[in-house]
Amino acid sequence: MITDLTENDIPQIIDLHFQVFPGDFLTELGRAFLEQSFYPLFITSSDGFGFVYEEGGQILGYVVGSTNSGRFYRSLLRNNIVLILQGVVMGCLRKPYFLVQVWKTVFSMLGGGASQPFSAELSYIAVAPRVRGKKIAFRLCDKLIHALVRNGVDGCWTKTRKDNMISNKLYVGLGFKKYQEYVYDDAIWIVYGVKF
Repeated sequence: MITDLTENDIPQIIDLHFQVFPGDFLTELGRAFLEQSFYPLFITSSDGFGFVYEEGGQILGYVVGSTNSGRFYRSLLRNNIVLILQGVVMGCLRKPYFLVQVWKTVFSMLGGGASQPFSAELSYIAVAPRVRGKKIAFRLCDKLIHALVRNGVDGCWTKTRKDNMISNKLYVGLGFKKYQEYVYDDAIWIVYGVKF
């Protein structure tokens, strides 16, 4: 069953985030950042959206996005700088190379990476590995797209690594078109967009 993301879902969302995105930049910022800042903003921000797929009280998938990613991330930075800095320090203590990743991410955010074809973003989609292949990701993304359309958004963008064949197939199947390829952190990334 797909339902709106709530505060009660956040601990399970974060567990799934750590399982599916073990080396991700946000994962390296730590559980406190994800639990107190990042995922709650998809609930509290007027720009945020989130949905979960649940079976038997267990969250097996989720999707989050925003109607205006620039405004959403500016709000995240403005209101959570202390947690972000704590996450950066802890990440650097765990692995010093993380400072390079922070620099690359900031550079990318300031225009050195991908350009976005639309203001709305599908930020994260995750499905537990043991239930993949059941169209859960497709249904979650479809739910997010319908929510964006209801809110007057004219299109949406997302990105994924070029070597992530599952994500690439999902986005193409949803009607997303490839807008750009770029290199970030020694990997090729694809920016996809879909006009509604």
